[in-house]
Amino acid sequence: MKSTDFYLGIDLGGTKIHAVLATPAGQVLERVRVPTEYQASTGAITNQIKDAARSLLEKVTAKTSGRLLAAGLLVPGPIDFQKNIVDTAPNLPIGGADFCTPLNEEFDIPVFLNNDVDGSILGEYFYGPSQNVQTTVGIYPGTGIGGGIVISGAVYRGKRFSAAEIGHILVKRNGPLCGCKTKGCLEAVASRTAIERVIRKEIEKGRESEITSILKDGERIKSRALARALAKKDPLVCQVVRKASEYLGMASVTLRHILDPELIIFGGGLIEACGTFMLPIIQEEINASPHFQRHPLRLAMATLGDDSGVLGAIATARTEADKLNLLSEEERARQYDSLPWYPQVSTKGDDALGKKESSQGSNWMVLASGEASPLRRESQTPLVNLAALKQSHLRKIVEGGPHEIVIALPDATPETLDTQADAFPEELRTVLDWLMIRLTILPAQQACDHFNQLQCRRAFVLIEKGEK
Repeated sequence: MKSTDFYLGIDLGGTKIHAVLATPAGQVLERVRVPTEYQASTGAITNQIKDAARSLLEKVTAKTSGRLLAAGLLVPGPIDFQKNIVDTAPNLPIGGADFCTPLNEEFDIPVFLNNDVDGSILGEYFYGPSQNVQTTVGIYPGTGIGGGIVISGAVYRGKRFSAAEIGHILVKRNGPLCGCKTKGCLEAVASRTAIERVIRKEIEKGRESEITSILKDGERIKSRALARALAKKDPLVCQVVRKASEYLGMASVTLRHILDPELIIFGGGLIEACGTFMLPIIQEEINASPHFQRHPLRLAMATLGDDSGVLGAIATARTEADKLNLLSEEERARQYDSLPWYPQVSTKGDDALGKKESSQGSNWMVLASGEASPLRRESQTPLVNLAALKQSHLRKIVEGGPHEIVIALPDATPETLDTQADAFPEELRTVLDWLMIRLTILPAQQACDHFNQLQCRRAFVLIEKGEK
């Protein structure tokens, strides 16, 4: 690996700590995930982060002579940026915590905090397919509704660092009571929690729903359960999720009038599971406004997946470190404008995806971060055609936000390519459209040549040969 400087990115969640070392271009060099200690003290969590960082540095410094420039740390709650500490965090006992000082003392680098949603939107801005648009707004429905605004590569925070509380836009006067004690907030009518509340009330009134057979007794209605019910066209779930989507569309219209963004990105678990149902409805609500007939507002789904947090932390470290002039102009131009390093893929022998990967099976891929990875678990049946691709495969393929996905079909010929490509599931094509990701399907060697020549963040998938 050529020498390049790198950043430490840490995504601190209620259940796990995900940490990476990555280049300014977003190439993940090494990663580690560890469970967050339950009800641990700030000191214990700090020690977990230190241990993870030491482990990563030990691996990376053995491969490159680059420098660790800075660290970014995302936390699930608001930040006191004047003191550089966590203000509050609903699911972790870290209110008032100072993570920056001990990490700075341990590794002799500047450390920067960010809210998890703000960081995720910043990561999408720098590394997603929509990268570098002037103004991006992020809306993340989940337990509540998080939001973020990025303008010209910087998170807009407001005077008191509380901007983009999109979940508290008023959309229904005298509506349901929100957790903030206001009635009718977007969060109170369009979050996953709000959707669950309405569904349960309707079931208590006697309405039937597939959701009752999907859930175990006492189980919460989570996003995947909603997706299953939507797939079965359950009338109640479709009605409630549609109404929530309409409210999200109303909020998007308001944001368009105030900010005139080029793009609104929707992310989070609810959108990942139900986005192909919800986004067309949100788009319909926006398009119904007469103000947007000539200049439609673009919507997209967040693309970075499980790397959203860590790449958001890398983007945070990168943007804040720039203010300290840690790199010369020449170094910045070289490192920031570059792409992740991608292996040269080939169909010839052990060079298919590298000797290590090709020896373990044909269903392998190269992620947008440059990492080679199996597309399926060893226990799963090999994928021998595109029709067998599922949502779970696509979630892995789009990790890291590729701008283009190249799929190689070993059995394809010019005569059979169109027929084989048509087998790619239509519902997955729809997902890629909302993710703003190009899809290219070619015979194996052509696919390899095309992938090797691309100059963008990209992913490569090799489908296993079918039986003769």
